Amino acid sequence: VDVHICKSAMAAEVASIPTAPLASQGIPLPDYIDFLLSPDTPLDFHVNVGDPELCPKERIGAVRWMLIARSRVLRVMLLQSKLRPNKEMDITDMDPGTFKDFLVFLYGHDNTSSLKLEAAVSL
Repeated sequence: VDVHICKSAMAAEVASIPTAPLASQGIPLPDYIDFLLSPDTPLDFHVNVGDPELCPKERIGAVRWMLIARSRVLRVMLLQSKLRPNKEMDITDMDPGTFKDFLVFLYGHDNTSSLKLEAAVSL
């Protein structure tokens, strides 16, 4: 499976490189990670990930307080008053597979040692 990197400066150069995210490579993840990444799991926050001009956009569920606790950047963004009432946000400079790898890491499973170089750079 080819995943197209949604960073506009790199998209044309790496579009044909297979960089399937760990979450979709069939590599076993802990049960709780599979549960949290499942589209059927009702989560309190959603992130619309991807640039529609470069790759399909995907709505990915997340645990809002885990994002706040584990990422300083997301903490600032999500605790701003204008984003508090919203239960979702957009990230257009990352592809959905890379964001799922980011979530796996935020949820406490360090999968970075098994990432391919291109996927690690995207992350």
